[in-house]
Amino acid sequence: MLVCSACHAQSTYVGWNVSRPEFNQVETTLSGPLIGWNYALHDDKSTFAELGYQRNGADSLQLSSIRSGLLGPTISAGQLDLRGRMDFGYSVARFVLFENSNSLFSFGLSIQPTLHLTDDLALTGLIGYRFYYDQTRKRRCADGSHADGEGAATCLDHGGIEEDYPDRIGDAHGPEFTIGILYRH
Repeated sequence: MLVCSACHAQSTYVGWNVSRPEFNQVETTLSGPLIGWNYALHDDKSTFAELGYQRNGADSLQLSSIRSGLLGPTISAGQLDLRGRMDFGYSVARFVLFENSNSLFSFGLSIQPTLHLTDDLALTGLIGYRFYYDQTRKRRCADGSHADGEGAATCLDHGGIEEDYPDRIGDAHGPEFTIGILYRH
């Protein structure tokens, strides 16, 4: 949970997220549930935290994510609000063709429209673009450290190679969309 003396929980939202990342090893459409929490800050800005799980239709790629970021000032027109959004995240990708999972850092930019139905309930969405950066190390040494080196000398000073991670899903980028329901506390 976010700890902040100057902010308070503003809303909780649940939704369905769809993305189309183009990884070096695979291009696919992913979809799955998302839950998040908004926290009010100062000057009409807020921060948020999200948990998400996505997979493709063939279930050959699964992506579990946690992200956090900032929502910019609100532009309102009647019951419709628009906010800019920027976030950073960490994801674990499991690809059926790989022996290991992959660690990914992500960065997203998006617009978040919200249509207020009542004072406490709204439809919300997200239209954006996300960049993923594969941080998977190539080898784990016997002492638990990791190395990216190639060849016999890799991990020489660390007890040798304990495990090879030859499979990397690679970096990716692509559009993402979310639709959901937001409840104000």
